[in-house]
Amino acid sequence: MYEPDPDLRDTEQVPLQEDIDEYIEREVLPHVTDAWIDYDKTAIGYEISFTRHFYRYEPLRNFLTSLRTFWPLRKRRKDC
Repeated sequence: MYEPDPDLRDTEQVPLQEDIDEYIEREVLPHVTDAWIDYDKTAIGYEISFTRHFYRYEPLRNFLTSLRTFWPLRKRRKDC
């Protein structure tokens, strides 16, 4: 019998509606043929990606605009 190596331990986030065994067979075993599941440590949960749902991209400011904003602060700091 094989002994599990804690240094090689990994986790997978399986989609909630998908069967774990089918997912592992399709997505993991082609890459790691000796992978196995410890069903005692299997947990069901749900992840909400706040970045994916709520992030709004704001283009970066022009470099010269930023320089005009921060250059006076630099000068003020030298005066202290």
